[in-house]
Amino acid sequence: MALGNSAIETARQTMGHIVQANSSIQNDSQTFTAIMGNGEFVKFAEDTSFGSETQQKLTKALEGISKFGGSIESLQSRTNAFLEQQRQLNNTRY
Repeated sequence: MALGNSAIETARQTMGHIVQANSSIQNDSQTFTAIMGNGEFVKFAEDTSFGSETQQKLTKALEGISKFGGSIESLQSRTNAFLEQQRQLNNTRY
């Protein structure tokens, strides 16, 4: 049984919200990356154990966010393919 047209549209809208949120997260990630490259932050990170730990944790978090972004892109592609298949099933006459 195929998804109905309204369910397909709801899924597309929800996927759009997820992609938009991911875009915002990726932008924030770039901001953190820029901050971590700031000379004052680098001095702080190199000069204190807390700064060094913070830098390591932020780097690890940013790597995870980057991987998360790739997963969202993959999810979007697979979702769009599935929804297109469902749309085609709706238009099939038996």
